[in-house]
Amino acid sequence: MTNKKVVVSSIADLVDTATFLIGGNMDITKRRITKIAREVSRFAVRTLRRDGVGSGEFDVIHAIRKNPGITQAKICEITGLDKGGKDAAFNGLTL
Repeated sequence: MTNKKVVVSSIADLVDTATFLIGGNMDITKRRITKIAREVSRFAVRTLRRDGVGSGEFDVIHAIRKNPGITQAKICEITGLDKGGKDAAFNGLTL
């Protein structure tokens, strides 16, 4: 095995270089996917807030979307809302 000299300018470069040197795959995206996901999340939150949907209502919508036919008791279990919080979230979602 030969010794390789590597100059790095940041921790991210160090991790990428170390991964490359040990034969792993380099992170060719440079974590751009994470940044895109974060921006999409911020946009979604701003849009929902503008439309009057808060975090409690969003949690309920998400639980229902992931678990079609879910009961209200199971929604409370998944979201951590008590009965009053759940009722407030449902009232906020009614048209």
